[in-house]
Amino acid sequence: MKGIQGPSTYRMTGHLKDFQENPLLFLRHLSEYGEATSFRLGHRRCYLTTNPQMVKDIVFTNANSFVDVGIKNVVRTLQVHDLYEFNFSTGVPKVKGSFVKKHFSTFRIEHRTIVQSHISLWESGDLKVFNEEVQDLALCLLAHSFFGVANKHDLTGHLRKLAELRTKRHQPSMIKVPIPKLGKRNPIEAHAIAGVFSCLQSLYNHRSTCEQNNVYNVLDNESEGDILQRFFITYDLIRNACSWLMYTFCEHQDILRHIQLLKGQEQDEYMRMVILESLRLYPPIWLFGKQAVEAVQVDNYLFKKNETIFISPYSLHRNEAYFLEPNEFLPERFCLDLNVDIPQHLYLPFGMIAETEAQVEYVMTMVKAITLPLVTSFNIKKVRSIIHPKGEILLEMKEPFSIVVTKDKSPIVTSL
Repeated sequence: MKGIQGPSTYRMTGHLKDFQENPLLFLRHLSEYGEATSFRLGHRRCYLTTNPQMVKDIVFTNANSFVDVGIKNVVRTLQVHDLYEFNFSTGVPKVKGSFVKKHFSTFRIEHRTIVQSHISLWESGDLKVFNEEVQDLALCLLAHSFFGVANKHDLTGHLRKLAELRTKRHQPSMIKVPIPKLGKRNPIEAHAIAGVFSCLQSLYNHRSTCEQNNVYNVLDNESEGDILQRFFITYDLIRNACSWLMYTFCEHQDILRHIQLLKGQEQDEYMRMVILESLRLYPPIWLFGKQAVEAVQVDNYLFKKNETIFISPYSLHRNEAYFLEPNEFLPERFCLDLNVDIPQHLYLPFGMIAETEAQVEYVMTMVKAITLPLVTSFNIKKVRSIIHPKGEILLEMKEPFSIVVTKDKSPIVTSL
């Protein structure tokens, strides 16, 4: 069997300090040792792979030989305190492709109205902290998509309160799974969760058997707690992807202007390519892990029981062996007409939280529903020259992302 090499260290903590200081840089450094690299966090030997075939074998082919490593255990080494377990089995709702198509076709006008009502308060020349703006916008849109409720509905209010508490207590991306007993929470949080559960029960009691257009109806056999978890996991992926997408638009004004000038199907297709490329450079799930439950051979490597293999979409997506000019923003690489061959398991922006094509399409369509009306209504420029990525639960922005919005005299046409 092959031995997996990596950087040496004589510290008791292994490579923990290097990982803490800059996890993204550390992972990039590891990839220079090859497509399978070993390193040490404390006394535990871990591995990182950037080989698509090995990723496929670990995640899919030999899935029964591995279990998910909770994100709490992954980022605990970053000294982010008071984290809760991220339950990979409770990710984006397991919707079907036919549902996604029908859902967004049915609610296209409603979704556009929600976004337009939010940005109608924006004036030309306004300074906006987009990280904050997108949180409420994503929450309102997702509340309608999940539950069919309006902005002023009690359920939306309770969800907004929970989102605010999560932002104040932790980082916006913190997912608290499983939800602790109500008695362990502060009164405001306990009241908000009880309010959500009460509203969900009311929706369930009064829904029609003919109403199958909302995501809530797909989650028929799940508990209120699981539904709430799915909501906030999906919410975090959407608001994170929207923030990085708007940043890439600000970085590439030519791409922004091109989107603004396109119409109809051409605009939809090019927006799809732009979102895919933004997710390639800034995947929300930048790192996830698999732990062997038994000794297992993958390719020519033997992994012992309880050894952990990390997979970093952030590193995978920047592998120059598979992506031409990997650090450049090139939406055309996802053009269907070019028939670019990207290995099936090389592109994992949502890790295993949204593993099916339909789940990815759902998140991407929500991102488009939020961002396309913004970029076709305003010209957007960023205030800070560079925003640095930071590896936390999700791939967050290290600095606040502020933008200045201005309007053209003539309205820009959007296909939404």
